[in-house]
This record gives sequence, C-alpha cells and structure tokens, in this order.
Amino acid sequence: MVEELVDRGVPLKYPQYELNTCAFMSMASALHYCASTLQMGDKQIGALLAAGAEGYVRGKNARAQLNLLSKLVIQRSTYFNQYQLRAKQKKMDFWDLPNSRNPWPTVVVLKAGDGSTDHSVVIVNGLVFDSNTGSAMKLSKATLDWCCSCVGGYVGAQYALRFWHA
Repeated sequence: MVEELVDRGVPLKYPQYELNTCAFMSMASALHYCASTLQMGDKQIGALLAAGAEGYVRGKNARAQLNLLSKLVIQRSTYFNQYQLRAKQKKMDFWDLPNSRNPWPTVVVLKAGDGSTDHSVVIVNGLVFDSNTGSAMKLSKATLDWCCSCVGGYVGAQYALRFWHA
C-alpha cells in the first residue's frame, strides 16, 4: 500500500480478512466512523453488519448484496433513514464519486480497468473505507486505482449506494 494514501488516524474496525465480504465490512467500518467521529448514527448497526456478513453475501451477486445491505441499514439504523441505489453511469457521475467529500456513506462497487467489478469500498467524508486495509485512505484517483489492484486501475463504478438522514 502506498503510505501517502493512508489516514492512520482512522483505523478500520472491521477487516474482511480472506472473506468476500467487502461491501458489508467496509460499510460496517464506515458506520462505526460515522457514529464515533461524525456523531451520525450508532455503532451497533456496524457491528450487526460485520457479524452477519458471511451469511449476507452467500450466494448473492453484487446487486443482491446491495439490496440486502440497504434493507438492513434502513431497518436497523437509528439515523440513516434514506438511501438511493444508482446503476446508470450518468447518475453516478453526478455524485462525482472520486471527488466526493460529503458525510453520507456511499458504497461503491468498483469497475476496474480489467473489466472486473468484484470489489466494493465505502466513501464518506473524503475517506475510502476498504476492508482489505487497516486504516481508511484519503479519497483520490490514486486510492481508487490501488483498491482496484489491476492494470488500468479505477475506471468507474458498477453501482453506488448512498445513505443519508432526512
């Protein structure tokens, strides 16, 4: 990992280790950060997502995982009560994900230069929560390239799921 991308002041609470639970574990860590640092929400929803992540992803593609994730967060969170799932590039471009500095956690299924769409991160408050790392990373194109871990790096998003409080 490139050290200048890392924010050591924001450790990730829930790593995924060798499991394919990136959407749930990244969101769990992001929600923990939102509750403890931004005073938005509660830590319990992050713990719930992390505890059930293996079962939540079993047999589900990315879209089905995001559908379940949105349902769980809306039902269980005491703070986040609105969400929007975007699948069209034009709609995701409007959110300007590589430059997003807003406080609303956004799960992003990364589209890599090699065509893969098998990894998710969460962007919140100018930070990237990638459950493959020990700390959050500063949001930048270089960070998203690193998260994709392939030649060609980050080329866009397959899906983006944003939560907020209204």
